Amino acid sequence: MTAPQVTSSELVFLLRSSSAVPPVEVHCLGEFRIAMAGAPVELSGIRPKARELLRLLAAHAGRPVHEEILMESLWPTLRPEAARRSLQVAVSTVRKLLEPDAGRGQSQLVRRTGSAYVFDAPAGSYCDTRVFRDAATQLRRRSDGPLHERRRLMRTALDTYGGELLPGDGPADWVLDERSWFTGEAARIAIGLAELELRAGDGVAAAAAAERAVHTDPYRDQGWRLLIAAHQSLSDAAAETQARQRYADILADLGVSAPRRTRAR
Repeated sequence: MTAPQVTSSELVFLLRSSSAVPPVEVHCLGEFRIAMAGAPVELSGIRPKARELLRLLAAHAGRPVHEEILMESLWPTLRPEAARRSLQVAVSTVRKLLEPDAGRGQSQLVRRTGSAYVFDAPAGSYCDTRVFRDAATQLRRRSDGPLHERRRLMRTALDTYGGELLPGDGPADWVLDERSWFTGEAARIAIGLAELELRAGDGVAAAAAAERAVHTDPYRDQGWRLLIAAHQSLSDAAAETQARQRYADILADLGVSAPRRTRAR
């Protein structure tokens, strides 16, 4: 799938690094994959902890992660000095993987800044988590902005959200809070877009956004109500009935009786 076009609002992130490093494409939402200059980076040759470190830093692309957090996240059972040595080894491994020709202290993709490490990227790079965060942040700042601009930001975020953050890492403690944030934001944005489209009289677009909301987080009532309302606006009785039944099934799984008006007919 072609990565969304990088916008001017992301250039602060993208232009910090030297053009000597080829563009990087990183996906953490829905799956983890990384490519440099268009070629996939093979990760099987490095140790699991080094791969996990790369995923953690990539998920926070452009944001420094303090070494204490990295040590506690990846080596929670080791003493501080042993954890620090393991971190240094893993960082060195990741740097050699991504920039095999970089000399000591010359890595640009994984940089140390104070007591933290940051995954940076050269001009022309793309990181889905960074684009999503940027769109979500702008949406909050422009909550009263023009509708067309809010729609654009919502669609950018939803186009970028390919699924939960780093699903391959399962229930690892370090990823749970971040995963919950991305999921919650994606559902909230989809609900917001469905509301805008429904008010604008575009039932088809409202139904698509509401469907995205219930797929992302099926336990948010508002998504289901908007989906039902969107199908009602389209006079699509079959789709409305199906949405009501799906909503009732979710409530039944939770041990909650569906309100009379939301039960399937």
